[in-house]
Amino acid sequence: MVSPDQNMVNDCQIAQANFAKRKALAKEQAFQPAITKDGHRVEIAANLSNVNDAQLAVKNGAEAVGLLRTELVLWRITTCQMCKLKF
Repeated sequence: MVSPDQNMVNDCQIAQANFAKRKALAKEQAFQPAITKDGHRVEIAANLSNVNDAQLAVKNGAEAVGLLRTELVLWRITTCQMCKLKF
């Protein structure tokens, strides 16, 4: 929208405020156990493709690795680095 009317601006500001509240609540609860309504504990796992993903996952309460994209991890290694790993 190039020139939103005031109602559109107000709606967007309300949506932004609601999102900020949900994000803050999620951050507060990130390290609490995930338990279903019927009492089952659920492990929270994150899919990773690099070290930054792992750091972000830990920072946000992940407890395990779901899927590790090894091809993406190895893709960033140069040929010279790969030779060192093999020998």
